[in-house]
Amino acid sequence: MVYPSPLKASIRKIADNVVIASCPFSIFESVHVGARMALIKHGKDITIWSPLKYSEAVFQQALQLLAGDEKVNITNIVVVNVKHCMAAGEYKKVFPDAKIIASQATKLAEGVEVDVKVTYKWGAGKLLGKQELTEIGITSSSFTDNFQLVYMDKHKNRELILHDTTSKTLFVGDTLFNLGIPGTTTGEVKLEQFSEEAGVPGKFFPHSGWSFLTRYLQPESRVGKYIMKDLVQIKTEESKLALKTIGDLDFDRIVMCHGNVIDKDGKAVFNKLFNSSL
Repeated sequence: MVYPSPLKASIRKIADNVVIASCPFSIFESVHVGARMALIKHGKDITIWSPLKYSEAVFQQALQLLAGDEKVNITNIVVVNVKHCMAAGEYKKVFPDAKIIASQATKLAEGVEVDVKVTYKWGAGKLLGKQELTEIGITSSSFTDNFQLVYMDKHKNRELILHDTTSKTLFVGDTLFNLGIPGTTTGEVKLEQFSEEAGVPGKFFPHSGWSFLTRYLQPESRVGKYIMKDLVQIKTEESKLALKTIGDLDFDRIVMCHGNVIDKDGKAVFNKLFNSSL
């Protein structure tokens, strides 16, 4: 799996307390899926969600946009699933006091341990609010007061869904893709992760060659729906409960690892995709 070198990202603020960094990322150097990280601020504490490969320049640019010259603390690093875990250890080295939050199934780089493990006990559609987040070992009140978690332990990639109640934003990894949105096959719409701001030439076509399938990875595609429902293992009772729990949360925006952010009506998109058939 390949990031460009040097890393360059499209960085923008999507809410008063959220900045995202989006960059190119390819599987086997051929399948273009993109990658995304978010910095989420509450008070003076910042949570890193789904960290990209560490780049001092990219991180500092995102941090400056989010917090300016304010002195802040990097308190938590959320690993979204067992596939999106490569970079967590790099950030732990830079921010040793930050706590890595990940599922029990997550294996990090050699010598790096998960600080807060979300175990299978919480995997059957349970909503982890303040009390439950404290119980699993999260000590920062900025996290327990402002976030909710849902652990999808039947998801093929053992996914942690993060909900920021402040910005009403849902953060997902490989639960929902938005790569093949209408217009990206004709060039009328750009994928942020493969934009010029992210260091990609203007005429780059993200769905060519081995990436042909990515044109179907969006919530309205029949093929995309099949793939996403298969990934979440929608026929299992645990996933049905988890999807219902997520669909009941108060969110409007969806930030995903792969594809353009859904800036509005995200809850309706999520429930149409997953819960309309349950």
